[in-house]
Amino acid sequence: QSLHKLNPKIFSHVESHTLILDQNHIIKLEHLERNQVLQQLSAACNRLVRMMGVSKLIHLRTLNLPNNSIGYIEGLKDLVHLEWLNLAGNNIKVIEQLNNCASLQHLDMSDNNISHIGDLTKLSALKTLLLHGNIITTLRTVPAHLPTNLTVLSLAENEIRDLTEVSYLAPLHSLEQLSMMSNPCVMATPSLPGCDYRPYVVSWCLSLKVLDGYVVSQKEGLKGEWLYSQGKGRMFHPGQHAQLVQYLASTCPLTATTALESAEDVNTWMDSVSSPVVAAARLPPAAEDMMTLEDVHTDEEKLQGSLLSSESAFLPFNTAVHPASAPDSGEEEFDDSLAPPTSTQYHPSKEESVDRAVLTLTQGSDHVDHIDRTDSKWTGMQKAAVLQCKVKQCEPHDAAVRIQSWWRGHWTRYCHPQAKEVRAEIRLRRMQDHIVHLTVELERVRKQQEEDRLQRRVQEEAVKFLWKQVSMKMTMRYGHD
Repeated sequence: QSLHKLNPKIFSHVESHTLILDQNHIIKLEHLERNQVLQQLSAACNRLVRMMGVSKLIHLRTLNLPNNSIGYIEGLKDLVHLEWLNLAGNNIKVIEQLNNCASLQHLDMSDNNISHIGDLTKLSALKTLLLHGNIITTLRTVPAHLPTNLTVLSLAENEIRDLTEVSYLAPLHSLEQLSMMSNPCVMATPSLPGCDYRPYVVSWCLSLKVLDGYVVSQKEGLKGEWLYSQGKGRMFHPGQHAQLVQYLASTCPLTATTALESAEDVNTWMDSVSSPVVAAARLPPAAEDMMTLEDVHTDEEKLQGSLLSSESAFLPFNTAVHPASAPDSGEEEFDDSLAPPTSTQYHPSKEESVDRAVLTLTQGSDHVDHIDRTDSKWTGMQKAAVLQCKVKQCEPHDAAVRIQSWWRGHWTRYCHPQAKEVRAEIRLRRMQDHIVHLTVELERVRKQQEEDRLQRRVQEEAVKFLWKQVSMKMTMRYGHD
């Protein structure tokens, strides 16, 4: 309703358990104490800068204040019944003043400016903590600041650069769902080899069931247990990110998300997809290995599901004009190759067919040319025959192949997971080269400025020296006079 403030009259007649004030222009929450029985309050997408107006709502159980301009947490001291709190998309820098909310089960602090995890140990009922989209750089405070019965933790899109920081999550024995994607420590870099970090995370969080939106497969669980019991996964300490990545590159090499090795893995991954997804046609091993990239592993596909299927299909054409050729048993319909599938039957090209027709007409016209070589009528008939032959040779099959080739190329570039990884790696390397170039250029400019500064200083000293000499000569001249 484009409200800018709350009218106290709305609380004078009716006492409601739920109040929704979303999508307004409210700057301040006021007069809420008139409705003491309020249990659910939502004021998303407003212009709130403070939340002190909820301090008198002692029966409040749900508080939804995302996408505002709130700078710090306040007014929750007496909300002992609060179970669900959403403060995402604000300007909060510190998690504080939540110790009295002993009943809190869900806390969403995503998309804020939080740099470290505050003390939440007194929130014994807390099950879900969402901290994605912040600027957290370390997990060192997790063992001392988070309750051990936490089941869902989101740390995606932060600034965690050391993968060994995952070791601080080991005390969370009940953790079932974790998100670490889009952190620098799990993103591909040109300086380090690619690796699959999922088994390493599982080796520290043995109760984990879902990682980055994917169900932890049995194979990943066994690999994580191996890293924990027999491997060297737990021998790396914070600060040894590069050494850990080198080790994981050899023990847990990066593989394509679609390269599932067993039917059990296929079933596990298919069950984890919440929306209906068409099962992808599996490629033969030779085709899969053609585009394996060992140092790229992006996380965008994990949000969209790993099993992507090509919607391309062979375009039907008239079999009366073009007989069906024998199918190629060595290539499936959903081949990843950019080139269209070729059949075993030989199809002459358009140029060859036209040349043959012209040759036939030329041979047939040899016995006519000696009768009358200047006959313009025959020349016109010959041109018409060649043109008609060219028209006939514009085969629908070639058009279908061209369309299908274009579609396969388009789908591969924008939908194929491995091709997207390759393009992402290319963009990443170009960006890295650009950064290196800018760094060199900046260093060159800095050195040039330093040289100019030294040169100006030398010139100033020279001018001062000359001025001193002139002053001495002037003094000597005046003394002599």
